[in-house]
Order: sequence, then C-alpha cells, then structure tokens
Amino acid sequence: MTGTLFTDWMVFGGSGAALFPGEVVIRGEQIDAAASTNRPSTPQPRATRKTQI
Repeated sequence: MTGTLFTDWMVFGGSGAALFPGEVVIRGEQIDAAASTNRPSTPQPRATRKTQI
C-alpha cells in the first residue's frame, strides 16, 4: 500500500510533552509513522509539504 509523507508538521504525541517538529506517514486512513526532525520549533510561515511514497 502506498502512503503519503507530510513534512514540516508540528506533531502532537499525546504524552503530555510539547509539540515537536516532525514528519508523519499516512497509509490508508491511519498514521503509519511519526518522527521528530530535531529542527528548531520556532513557527515559520510555510506551505505544508506532501509527498506520495
């Protein structure tokens, strides 16, 4: 099954920790993976990048 990679997102992990910059992979209707990009979390005005994988 193919997926969609979203980059430059602020991710909510649900653990009570602060939002973190990261990437999310969606397959079908579910989140398949989420990872921190370890980039500064200062909000920057930019378009969301969406890549078919």
